[in-house]
Amino acid sequence: MEKVINFLDKPEFIRVSGKGTLQIIYDADGNKLQRIFTPDGGNAKTTTYINEFVYQGDSLSYINFEEGRIRLLTPVSQNNGYDGLAIDGNIDLPNGKRGAFDYFIRDYQENVRMILTQETHYGINEATMEPERAGSEEPYFGQQGSSNEVAATRIAKPGGWNANTSSSVSKLSKLTGHTIGPNSLLKVMAGDVLSAKADYYYPGPVTNNSNSQIADIVTGLIQAITGSPAVNPIVHGSTANISSDLNGSVPFASLADPDKNATDNIPRAYLNIMFFNERFEFVEEGSMALRVSQPGDGAAPLVLSDIKAPKNGYVYIYLSNPPKGGQVKNDDAVYFPARLLI
Repeated sequence: MEKVINFLDKPEFIRVSGKGTLQIIYDADGNKLQRIFTPDGGNAKTTTYINEFVYQGDSLSYINFEEGRIRLLTPVSQNNGYDGLAIDGNIDLPNGKRGAFDYFIRDYQENVRMILTQETHYGINEATMEPERAGSEEPYFGQQGSSNEVAATRIAKPGGWNANTSSSVSKLSKLTGHTIGPNSLLKVMAGDVLSAKADYYYPGPVTNNSNSQIADIVTGLIQAITGSPAVNPIVHGSTANISSDLNGSVPFASLADPDKNATDNIPRAYLNIMFFNERFEFVEEGSMALRVSQPGDGAAPLVLSDIKAPKNGYVYIYLSNPPKGGQVKNDDAVYFPARLLI
């Protein structure tokens, strides 16, 4: 690395072999006015500082203030009827731009340790189970490869489900070997708000037993962790410990399989939301399972509404029906929307 120091004892030229060069221009008082980075074989990128205003090229990027900055963004609004994304700020700016307040949390040495933003993200994805949507749904609602839960559980809609207008559904049953259905593993921050919805159908009463479904749930989660780009790669090497801890966790078992000892004739089939911290330790707060209740056609959907993430970490949203004797077809209108504050 080559470096040139100016008469103010500040670096004005830095050359990193294989990367590029960085030139910094100051005023007479040593305040930074401009930074020009020229990557090897690429075009120069110029950042200009004019008081509290910071420009990338000719475009205003953000405006500094004492507690943070106002960051410019271009709002996004996309929705094709199945999948949607909206990104927005909280103040109007010229030329169709929006601004988001970012607040800096500093330590005693004035280093920024955390940024709290008022930028909002809202996303919605629907698992219809229809074959023509496979390319959009299978990567999002299941693991990679031949064991993908969307592909593996897809069957033709049963004849008794007249209220459902789709042609394909997800069939979950211990008898078929598929007990975990469409699912999604998401990275969340404390305060993120999530909702989920699932229509369901089962023909009539079933005979339950007290077989535990925890091993199936943990296996599904470990497969999701292994194949998820949202998970820190360091965690991928700890799946054996994660599996052992969750299989032995009484709080996890009681929330993930709350009706294990039920003697009724309703399938122990659920729409589940389970939270974990960044080390994939189970977080009880906010975690829950909604059980199906009504046999036959026209049952009201299962709805999880505005569930707030209690900690930074992960959330696992999934459909399940492990016990023998129960067959549930969890169908379209399976939503996993999340408004993420990043």
